[in-house]
Amino acid sequence: MGQAAISKIEFDGLITYTAFIKDVTEEVEKREKMEMLSLVADHANSGIIITDGDGKIEYINAGFAKLTGYSLEECRDVNRVLCFRGRALILKLSGRSGSI
Repeated sequence: MGQAAISKIEFDGLITYTAFIKDVTEEVEKREKMEMLSLVADHANSGIIITDGDGKIEYINAGFAKLTGYSLEECRDVNRVLCFRGRALILKLSGRSGSI
């Protein structure tokens, strides 16, 4: 799969066209794989969270929201602590606690 960009250059009465062609096959395949993984995560019954390097939540799936009762808006970019105690999950968000 390719991507093309064409430019028209006019100089001293001459018209010149330049074209740049780039193979984007690998980029398209990566994007399609990410879309598939995103679809799986969005529809999984298990709770899935993704955090940034500082441990702040960037993403939760519907399974996590259903299990904890927290929405992404409540979780995103908030300093939080996840604690696993046996089968219980306790999530503390800015002083709010919940458990399942």
